[in-house]
Amino acid sequence: ASDVMFATNEAVTVLGSGADPYTHTYAMTNPPGGLFGYPPGEIAFYALAQRLGANLFEVDRMAGIVNLGLIAALVPLIGEGLAALAVGILAVSPDLVFHATDGSNDTVAAFLVLAGLIALAWAPAASGRVGQRLWWGSAFAFGWALAFKEYAFPIVCFVALFVWQSD
Repeated sequence: ASDVMFATNEAVTVLGSGADPYTHTYAMTNPPGGLFGYPPGEIAFYALAQRLGANLFEVDRMAGIVNLGLIAALVPLIGEGLAALAVGILAVSPDLVFHATDGSNDTVAAFLVLAGLIALAWAPAASGRVGQRLWWGSAFAFGWALAFKEYAFPIVCFVALFVWQSD
């Protein structure tokens, strides 16, 4: 199991007490005494989840389930067959199931990227305010993904290129 959720839980507690989580020496890292190694978007996400009453150690599992629902939301755009194939493969993928249950933060990072992609995919099909809100929602999700984990950067670069070349 990963030490990420233990360190994140400690970071949220440190932040809640008014201290700086980036200068705190952590008791729950492996080995103990480490520093917090994630951008502020990670702390913000889990602090918000905790504020809404979620158990931080369960958030990634829920994100894994929501990710499957987001992929299923693509049915009108890609068809039932492709969406069912993607959901089916991902639902039983040992690596994805492991990361949704290992105490890391990778599944939530994937949720933010996937939410941005889904909103971006739906934006041109929607009209008026709904389409505009989807564009802004996509930008918000991608921005939060960048502030959450650095590996979102290459994906966001391709998204920026797509947006730049689109109408």
